[in-house]
Amino acid sequence: MGVVCMSSGPMAGRGCWKFWVQLVFVAALSCFSVGAVFAQGVESFEGAFPPEGWSLYNAGDSLPWEKSYAQVHSGGGSAVHTHNSTAYQDSWLITPQISVAHGDVVSFWEYTTYASWYDKHSLWVCEQDCLAPPMNWMEMQEFAAPVGGWREQTVDLSAYAGSQVYLAFRYQGENAAMWFIDDVAFPQQEVIPPVEADFDFAPTGGIAPLWVEFTDQSTGSPTGWSWYFGDEDFSEEWSPLTVNAGWAERARHSSVVLPDGTILLMGGSVPLVGNTNDIWKSLDGGLSWQQVSAAAAWPERQQHSTVVLPDGSVVLMGGWYQNDVWMTEDQGESWTLQNAAAGWAQRIGHSSVVLSDGTILLMGGFEAGAHKNDVWRSTDRGVTWEKVVENAEWPVRAAHKSVVLPDDRIVILGGADSNWDNLNDVWLSNDGGATWEQMTASAAWPERHAHAAVSLPDGSILLLGGRGGDYGPYFNDIWLSRDQGATWTQVSESTGWSQRFDHAAVVAPDGGVLVLGGMETGGGPYVNDVWRLETVGSTEQDPDHLYSVSGSYQVALRAYNNFGFSTIIKPLSVGVSEFAVGSGTPEDPYQIATAEQLDAVRNYLDRHFILTADIDLSVYSDGEGWEPVGTMSDPFVGTFSGEGHSISSMNVNRPLEDNLGLFGYVRGAEIQGLNLEAINVVGRNVVGALVGMAHQNCLIEDVSAFGSVAGSSYVGGLVGELSTSGIIRNAQFSGTVSGEYQTGGLVGYSGHSSLLSDSFSTGQVVGGEATGGLTGSNSFNNLITRSYSSSEVVGSGDNVGGLVGINYASRILEAYATGDVEGGYKVGGLVGYLQGDNASWLTDVYATGDAIGEYDYVGGLIGEGTNATITNAYAVGVVQGDSYLGGLVGIQSGLNVFNSYYNSETTGQSDTGKGEPKTTAELQQLATFTGWAIVADATIDQGFPLLTWRVQQSYLDDPTWVIGTKPPAFSVTPDAGAGGSISPGSVQSIPNGATTSFTISPDDGYAIAGVTGCGGSLLGNIYTTAAITQACNVIATFQLTAVDPVDPDPVDPEPILPVLIEGDYFDAPQIVASHRLTRRDPQSEAVLSITRAHSEVPNSTTLVDDENPDNPSVITAADIVTEGRTITLQAEAYGDGRAVHRVLLITEGSENEIITQAASRFTGAFTLIEEQGRVTTWAPLPQINGHQWRAVVETQPDGESRLWYEVCEAQCDNELNWAHSSVTLPGDQAFEAGNEIEVEEDILEGVQMRIKTNVTREIHF
Repeated sequence: MGVVCMSSGPMAGRGCWKFWVQLVFVAALSCFSVGAVFAQGVESFEGAFPPEGWSLYNAGDSLPWEKSYAQVHSGGGSAVHTHNSTAYQDSWLITPQISVAHGDVVSFWEYTTYASWYDKHSLWVCEQDCLAPPMNWMEMQEFAAPVGGWREQTVDLSAYAGSQVYLAFRYQGENAAMWFIDDVAFPQQEVIPPVEADFDFAPTGGIAPLWVEFTDQSTGSPTGWSWYFGDEDFSEEWSPLTVNAGWAERARHSSVVLPDGTILLMGGSVPLVGNTNDIWKSLDGGLSWQQVSAAAAWPERQQHSTVVLPDGSVVLMGGWYQNDVWMTEDQGESWTLQNAAAGWAQRIGHSSVVLSDGTILLMGGFEAGAHKNDVWRSTDRGVTWEKVVENAEWPVRAAHKSVVLPDDRIVILGGADSNWDNLNDVWLSNDGGATWEQMTASAAWPERHAHAAVSLPDGSILLLGGRGGDYGPYFNDIWLSRDQGATWTQVSESTGWSQRFDHAAVVAPDGGVLVLGGMETGGGPYVNDVWRLETVGSTEQDPDHLYSVSGSYQVALRAYNNFGFSTIIKPLSVGVSEFAVGSGTPEDPYQIATAEQLDAVRNYLDRHFILTADIDLSVYSDGEGWEPVGTMSDPFVGTFSGEGHSISSMNVNRPLEDNLGLFGYVRGAEIQGLNLEAINVVGRNVVGALVGMAHQNCLIEDVSAFGSVAGSSYVGGLVGELSTSGIIRNAQFSGTVSGEYQTGGLVGYSGHSSLLSDSFSTGQVVGGEATGGLTGSNSFNNLITRSYSSSEVVGSGDNVGGLVGINYASRILEAYATGDVEGGYKVGGLVGYLQGDNASWLTDVYATGDAIGEYDYVGGLIGEGTNATITNAYAVGVVQGDSYLGGLVGIQSGLNVFNSYYNSETTGQSDTGKGEPKTTAELQQLATFTGWAIVADATIDQGFPLLTWRVQQSYLDDPTWVIGTKPPAFSVTPDAGAGGSISPGSVQSIPNGATTSFTISPDDGYAIAGVTGCGGSLLGNIYTTAAITQACNVIATFQLTAVDPVDPDPVDPEPILPVLIEGDYFDAPQIVASHRLTRRDPQSEAVLSITRAHSEVPNSTTLVDDENPDNPSVITAADIVTEGRTITLQAEAYGDGRAVHRVLLITEGSENEIITQAASRFTGAFTLIEEQGRVTTWAPLPQINGHQWRAVVETQPDGESRLWYEVCEAQCDNELNWAHSSVTLPGDQAFEAGNEIEVEEDILEGVQMRIKTNVTREIHF
């Protein structure tokens, strides 16, 4: 048994059927489809069998037709069915499709043997649904079988004029005669394939207002086009086609439209006549009518239903309490009874629809005494019926309407329930009526029954007129739904046609809606008018349409001709503009002022934008951060102008994603006038701050970025990859860039005829292989010009350069690098690896940074150079590595070097043949650079040559280089300590060999202590330097001139505060003590502090000792007990400004013993007695070198003392600004008890400390 699935021929698209046949015939079967192979000319069966376009069908175990060589009419072959069979044979030899015109005939030659065994030989015809012969096939002629030779047969096809048919030679019989067929001659008519609607549109979406261009792509030679753009409001006026059609006034009739546009009207209720069974048709869209039949085969009826099958057949069901089913295939002229009593009950007021596969569904209605909500299905043109559901989810009803949408969803609308109360609910089925969903329980239109409804080609539903009750109201309104009946909009409250119910409505192939007849009031009058509404948006073949309102639209095209029509629907989304201003065109770009608007750019990748404000993107920093705009499959192709504004705080954290930046992937785009600040981008491959991938003719201009960028491969500060004729101009990146392969300070990889111009990078670039300060790779006919990098470059792999990691077959002109470079192999101050295939040139370039290689091939300019040319270049940085080192080039092969030099003093190299060694002095002389386009400039400091585009000055003849001849100048920095000033006070730039002078001015109460530096001398208060040959400092110091102590800021005694003792102690205040010795300024009358003291020990006392009126003193004392001994701690201040602190041992019956005493002879001292017994005196000293100094003496209760010095530079009122001095002075050590320490002034040595060692008693604790 074999299986054939036909892709062409009469069984095309109808699935598969099984047959028994010898294997040899399986490969011989041939198929065709409509519009592919058509019967023309003469078929003589000379080639393969069956011929192209022919097919075979064998019923049961029948043998197939085959090719014969035994009996032929002409040529070498014929078709034959053998007689050798013991089983009954029913075999079909089917022709290709034939397009029939008036007068056409088909002729052929046939020959029968064994005539006595003849059963039946005949010719059959089929127009549509020719799946399984003999179904839908009609016998045209039988051919009796005389014996004795060939005879020609001619069959008239005129009955099928205007149609496309198949013919079949049918052999029937058992062990019967042989039948030969040859030289089949077909009519020579062109076959018009069926229409298949299709279209394209552009753009495919966007922002309203949006113009869209639609282009018809339909096949099958359509002659008309009906476009539904999805925003039609159907508010056109209805046109009366006729107010008195040929058929009698009526209601409760049915009407359908056939594929060729013919309109049929059937049956109904006619006043004074009753039910009818007449048939009428219109061939001109309802203008005129002709009667097809005055009395069809089916009984008179009303409230029946009719549907049109895909082949144009019409099926009529039920009505006036019938449950019969009738079908016509000839536009109502003849009818076939498909089923006299279908499974569903006799009924009226039901509804029916047909699905795209020809399935018929019948729903609801009224049978004697009961409303229904059942659903029935027939898949064989109404012959048999299957119950889908007994009780659907929707309530029982009759006089409702149902429509089928283009996607085969079914909608039921309104009707009357079991109490004959009106409904306005809407229900939807997605599964052929098995289950139902309520779209709305109460639609916007009033409850009604006996209305009409149609589904338009775009899936919209129109509900028209109807009846609101037994006595009204009656409607002539129109309602529209575009969402399967969920919501409704009233198109018209009152149309041109009168209020009516039980009318019919149909949709013509061109989209026009027709209303036919009906009843105007409960008992009449009846009408026989026909009205038409134009619903299409355009009838042009390729229209344009403006969408003014945002929304999701279903755009439908119905293409048609005289043979039929085809409909296709495509979605179109039109959004609301997310931008306050602009329409997205080059002339009127969208204006972006917020982060949200910037984020919306991704929705309009082909539009044009400008920034109107600075934008902070920190709102998108969480998680993965900013989502780049544009992908590889959907890149940004528009323009974006920053207008000089900034985008800041952009964070992209997507380490597993490619093509990252503000823009992910752009193609042919323009981005300019934009600054990116405080950005952080982390990705995988093709990563940059501005753009990940810039592909095909992109322009990036006047842009900058500041921040950090990290990734794996193709990582650049600004752009990850620039490819295919891209341009970057006037661009910069400052920050850090890190990657593993193809990493650059500005661009990771630049290739394929792209340009980097007038751009630079600063910061640090860290990478692996192919790492460069400006770009990791510059390859395949690229150009870098007028650009530089000052970035530090660190590469862990090979091919590392200060400007470019790898330069392959590309040019670098007028460029330089100043950053230090570290790498593995092939490390260069400018380029790591220069490989040209004789297509790489480096012209007018230099490098000043150090080139440090871990291994071999390290050069001040180039690490390794192969088959390339270097002209007018120099390098001056240190060069280090294992081997193959060079001041200019590490190693070369086929490298041409012209007029290029390296510094033999700084590079540490002395190689030849790959650049000439020169000293520093030589490289700063114009005469060295013979052959260069260079000019001298006396206004520029003497140094190495510079590129004139960086100097930004104009010179005669536009030289490429300029060298400064101005002698060098050195910085002289003035520095004045406290107590005075120096003028001028700013850093001075002094030409080599010149002198300069400074004026030294002490403040009141100060004198010049000294001026040093720059080899100068002081005359009066003018300090003149020696000839300046290097940078130096001039330092002026000042000292106090007044001996009397002065405290400009009086300090009040510390406040006495109560101390609360907790625990087992008595709750009583504990008294501490302070003293201050002051004097009155005779001029200002201000009270000035001379010395101060404070004790933190409870119960301290303060006494005044005025026994010596010339030098009175104040003593603050406290007693403590340590190791069973009582110690007295004293802080004493004398009228002469001297401060003393001492530790005494209390001895019963004798004078107290002084253990240790410390004295300061400078005014302004402060002494603190701490609660644990430590005594400290801070004694101020005169200024030294402009800094404040003080001596600090600290004595423990056991008498041990320490002395150190502290220094302060500024704001000395703040104790945090005092620090231990690093100067070592005598006494920076501990002293045993019994010493007397004095701090006093010595004219010769400034400040010193004296220690008296006469101890009368050794006291130890």
